[in-house]
Amino acid sequence: ISLKVVESLRSDLFKKIMLLPMSFFDRNSSSHIVSKLNSDVQQLSNIITDIGFNFIKDGISFFGIIFYMIYLDWKLTLVFLFLAPILAYYLKIMSPRLRAAGTISQNANGELIMASDEAIAAQRIVKIFGTAKYEVSRFNKISEKIRKIQARLVRIGALNSFTVEILAGLALSGIAYYSFGKFSAGEFAAFFGALLMIIAPIKSLTSINDKIQIAIAAAKSVFGLMDESPEPDNGSKSIKRVKGYIRISGLTFKYHNSKHNILEEINLNIKPGEKIALVGKSGGGKTTLMNLLPRFYEIEQGQILLDDINIQDLKLRNLRSQYSLVSQDTILFNDTIFNN
Repeated sequence: ISLKVVESLRSDLFKKIMLLPMSFFDRNSSSHIVSKLNSDVQQLSNIITDIGFNFIKDGISFFGIIFYMIYLDWKLTLVFLFLAPILAYYLKIMSPRLRAAGTISQNANGELIMASDEAIAAQRIVKIFGTAKYEVSRFNKISEKIRKIQARLVRIGALNSFTVEILAGLALSGIAYYSFGKFSAGEFAAFFGALLMIIAPIKSLTSINDKIQIAIAAAKSVFGLMDESPEPDNGSKSIKRVKGYIRISGLTFKYHNSKHNILEEINLNIKPGEKIALVGKSGGGKTTLMNLLPRFYEIEQGQILLDDINIQDLKLRNLRSQYSLVSQDTILFNDTIFNN
């Protein structure tokens, strides 16, 4: 079941990533996204499995022993159960801390993957500028951050276990004091033995809360990505092979995080078979204009017509099938020469 959960989550998440707009990839590094796809999904699945297994196993043990204790002496059992509200209040206080630490741990793991991926992928740059020491220092700082936050998670978990031990010890002491002279030796041994047996399931069930809080942090990361708005595809028209007549009129565009327009009142008429060169300084908007033709970004002002059809009216898959793109970035997939 756990392996199936991982497979399904990863498959659904990757499918969603493939539908996200370019603006999402501009805001998030590829390493950060890969971290969510791999480590966050795996952690979520492992925790869900642990929670389910322990909840069933220790839950059955807990209720079985409680019923046995009620059978022996229901009044003393009720006294023992009064610890439950105290324990619940304590866990309520500690849960936000666990969740916050879990979130920081998730983000730090993403940073670690990002730092290592960038340094490895850009080895020519690292070597020519002699920045290996800087990259090692950056990696070590993130590693240290992960160690500290994981140590914090362990401390909080150990403190929870310690608190359960203390509360159980107080309960055992009180019950032992009350029982002297009221139970036979056999009854006392049976009830006290049941009390000792129930401590382990209580500790285990309490530790489930630690895992739940970390699972919530992982779930927020995974399902936060699931809830991202997909690339808008409101076009309804499809056309066969186009002739290639492009008309751009009144095109004005700026990125969401930009204060100024990248393109202003662009008007172009490009006939089929023409070869057009866009010349200008870096940052002038040449690449931006190319990115608008296949609707990598949505146009807010002006229009682009392809064979006298507004590209907003075309289905994305159909529109993009009309173009070939030779990017300024060298992209090679880890696949066959034929597929590349």
